Amino acid sequence: MWVLVLAIASFLSFVSIVLLLWLADTLESRNIQHNRNACLEQPFACLSIPQAFEPALAVLWEAPIHAMQLIQSAGRGGICVAALRPHFQ
Repeated sequence: MWVLVLAIASFLSFVSIVLLLWLADTLESRNIQHNRNACLEQPFACLSIPQAFEPALAVLWEAPIHAMQLIQSAGRGGICVAALRPHFQ
C-alpha cells in the first residue's frame, strides 16, 4: 500500500514540475518577445533628430564622438577600456 502511495505522489510531483517548467518557459518567451517589441516600436523616443542638433544638446554627443575617434585611431589592435573612461566621466 505504501508503495502505491509513493508511486502516485512521485508521479503527481513529476507532472507538476513539468507543468511548472512549461509555464515558466512560456512566460519567459512572452516576456522576451514583449521586450523585443518594446525596443523596436520607439528606438529614439527620448531624443528626436531636430533636438539632437540643437546647440544646447550638442554636449550629449561630444563624449561619444571623441571616444569613437579614439577607437578608430587605435586600428585593428583595439584600445583598452581604461583609456575610454576619461571621455565618459
